[in-house]
Amino acid sequence: QGGKRSEVNVWTPVRGVSIPEQPGDIKAWELDLVGPTKLVAVRTSDRQGVVMDASCTKCSWDLWRGTVDLAKDELACPLCGTIYSLADGSPSGAVQRDGFEGWVGGLAQSATVMNKATKLRVAPARITNGGDSGDPDKTASEKKAGGAEGIEVDLRVFVNAAPSTSSTSEKGD
Repeated sequence: QGGKRSEVNVWTPVRGVSIPEQPGDIKAWELDLVGPTKLVAVRTSDRQGVVMDASCTKCSWDLWRGTVDLAKDELACPLCGTIYSLADGSPSGAVQRDGFEGWVGGLAQSATVMNKATKLRVAPARITNGGDSGDPDKTASEKKAGGAEGIEVDLRVFVNAAPSTSSTSEKGD
């Protein structure tokens, strides 16, 4: 049929959560969707926000303690070193570390040798601060002047249907 399709708003407000100010910074939070879901918010090199699963699929360690390579927009697990793309969550090898970190990472890799790293779920996030249009170049004071801080996330990646406004608890920086 030749009728127009109406656009569906897929953005779900998540109050009390912020995207890190600086590219490469990571914050973790738990969202109650269908049971607790741990997620991380990361600011990419192009200053966009992404939200992704918070646990490494190889060793189950907390990714909010990981490191971001802004040149490649990748996040590395702090324990086993598995590298994930911030664009789509695909694993792409592991960081090679030296010294004690390398020894611990080697143990984590060998202890989880049967576990294959799989793709993380990743969704775009945008800042909502009252009248804020989601402009990542606004200063913190400009954002706070706009109203209640929060983000909006396309949660369809994490659940089948996006719920209404969600509550959270936040860790990070």
